[in-house]
Amino acid sequence: MIRPAPFLLSLLLAAPACRVDPAAEQPDGTPPDLGARCSAAADCDDGDPCTRDRCLDGRCVVDRAAVAPLEALGTIPVEGVLQGLALAGDRLLLTWRTDAAAGLTEWDLSTLPAAMQTLRRQAEADEGAFGAVAVVGDRTYVGEAPARLRALDATGQSLGVQPTADPVQAITPLPGTARVVAAEFGKGLEVLGFGDPASPRRVARLDTPGRALAVAVRPNRWYVADGLNGLVIVDARDVADPRRLGEPVPTLGRALGVDERDGLALLAEAGAGLGIINLRAEPLPARLATLPLGEAHAVAWLGPALAAVAAEDGLHLVDLLRPSAPTVWGTATTAGPTRQLAADGARVAVGHGDGVTVFEVACAAPAEADGGLDGGVDGAADGGPEGAP
Repeated sequence: MIRPAPFLLSLLLAAPACRVDPAAEQPDGTPPDLGARCSAAADCDDGDPCTRDRCLDGRCVVDRAAVAPLEALGTIPVEGVLQGLALAGDRLLLTWRTDAAAGLTEWDLSTLPAAMQTLRRQAEADEGAFGAVAVVGDRTYVGEAPARLRALDATGQSLGVQPTADPVQAITPLPGTARVVAAEFGKGLEVLGFGDPASPRRVARLDTPGRALAVAVRPNRWYVADGLNGLVIVDARDVADPRRLGEPVPTLGRALGVDERDGLALLAEAGAGLGIINLRAEPLPARLATLPLGEAHAVAWLGPALAAVAAEDGLHLVDLLRPSAPTVWGTATTAGPTRQLAADGARVAVGHGDGVTVFEVACAAPAEADGGLDGGVDGAADGGPEGAP
């Protein structure tokens, strides 16, 4: 059972989205999905904690509860204009800038929802503003203007800095290594090694035809939101020599954000909403559906069939039980346009101008571990010999 959670922000809820209706055809015109035969609800358990699994008239019905279990835990003020956002357990890191300064602030979320405590104002940029940020263990990576990427230790002290070909838009660590993949506005991707943080190095570089704005890293494959160029798929079996696979998948708007799970890519498309791409379609990846959400900026999978989308009008929970017919399960409005999103397990943080609101999706599955695989040849971790970057 899913318990409704109280909302601290205005919450607009979608109507229940029943995934199986024996009396109606499916949206694509195919015969109705009658569901598996059953004698009890236990026969219909799909393993997804965010669904209701019921047995009605001997057939399984899998759907959503009427009320999305979305709770706003609190809002954190930002010292200036929000630039980047990262969430890792009880650590929330955000970068900001004002006319006079730029920096990185870390918040402690362990006391939520009663209170939030600033752990430290970690650092201030000595040249230009901080931007994208990512955290792995006790190390933080942050893009810094005009074009470089800096590694910081747990106290906020700089470990090393690597110049980049262009401003860093997004940072995705390679699990199990001291390497990161940086999406850069005009130059595509760069793989940067921080095995020796005092002497980082460029491991690889891959140009993309558009403006690389976000990247999802999976074993052997990377997926790039490449602006107007669409979705770029990268063969990353050898991370020192990544290569584009085929032509970009066209998008209906500017591809700003991307995430992938089980062969489905989700694209946040400015002007179009959420695009769902079947990466396993033959002969080429194909669009399954588009959920019109207007200006969508970022997206993240939260579970097997549930995603979070940051859009101009707030945070949307999207039901993907039937990927060809996605629906909005719930929407939480925020104080301003929602343009940054970070998710970890059941928590979702969204940035909206001068603040960051932290939500909890009570039923969301915990974060998955990928065993340290990061796209190296034969799936091996590729930190280099003897800790080399």
